Amino acid sequence: LYEMSESIDAGILYPFSNVTSLDLSNSYFSLKHALQLLLPFRNKKMDMINFHRVSRNTRSSPENPFKIVITSEMMQFLRTICVKTLIMSYNGIVDAKPNSLFVFDHPECFENIIISANSFWLENTLQYIEVLKLSSTMINLRLFDYSYVPLKFTDMNFILPPNSVILNNHMFY
Repeated sequence: LYEMSESIDAGILYPFSNVTSLDLSNSYFSLKHALQLLLPFRNKKMDMINFHRVSRNTRSSPENPFKIVITSEMMQFLRTICVKTLIMSYNGIVDAKPNSLFVFDHPECFENIIISANSFWLENTLQYIEVLKLSSTMINLRLFDYSYVPLKFTDMNFILPPNSVILNNHMFY
């Protein structure tokens, strides 16, 4: 079984900094490390970033194989990217700290946001205010999927962004 290293070079994708679609779905990175890989894409335009079900088989408690708390530091690179489709579904996100998951420099770029099958609620006032501010600035948004919260469903059918298809449990855009 593949064991993930404790760290990853955030600049490893610099040779590919002109890529406009990044699909790390079903990868063995932790979500924290996958978000760090966005370093070369700061302040760029991208069509899609797909982090569906990263964090699989990473070490954590047997009761909940992955519990992720999104912080501002984790979002520092993603926040700056003008991205049309962002997929962060099924990652074990249990909470989002203030100024993290719902704060972006270019919310007008979003067409599709899929954060379904995570286990966080919009329970505090700051999160709710951030979502309200974000929703008022996402002028091109067509799809926002925040479904399957907070229970784990045995037969999840994820909403797909337009022009995408799933083959062998991998999403292609």
